[in-house]
Amino acid sequence: MKESEARDLIAFVEAAYEHTFSAPTKNLWTEELMPLPLSATEAVIRAMVKTDRVHAPRVGEVIVKVMSFSLPSADEAWLQVLEQVRAVGLPGRPDFDHPAVTRAVQVIGWSVICNSGEADQWARINFQRVYDGVAQKAIANHPALDSGDRFDALVGTVTKTIP
Repeated sequence: MKESEARDLIAFVEAAYEHTFSAPTKNLWTEELMPLPLSATEAVIRAMVKTDRVHAPRVGEVIVKVMSFSLPSADEAWLQVLEQVRAVGLPGRPDFDHPAVTRAVQVIGWSVICNSGEADQWARINFQRVYDGVAQKAIANHPALDSGDRFDALVGTVTKTIP
């Protein structure tokens, strides 16, 4: 999303919760929201505003919800895998909509999945277990959540101004 779109979403959050963020907080939110898809981020923020929350969410809460929102469920991911088994089979190269699905298939192995067959419930259960772990890791490792240096810099700035 563009910087102006991130700023518009921040203004929406401020209006919804009748709270004004400080300039450093607005800058942090802008920086963290920009890597996220606009439509999913807006949908998540609008859904959060419609709850009985009293305080504005933290930017990390928004990011985690957006990342979860854009990931296919384990069942949807399994259906994508089965579609690719039918479409390209063992000798082919599968193509998935989300990198988390691709990674789960890599962990298990394309040949193992293809050789297990569609009716194999253990293959489905195993895939879903692996996929859930990969999806959680994808959320945790998303660039929008990688703000350790920026957080340290922000905390350093704040602590320097405290007498």
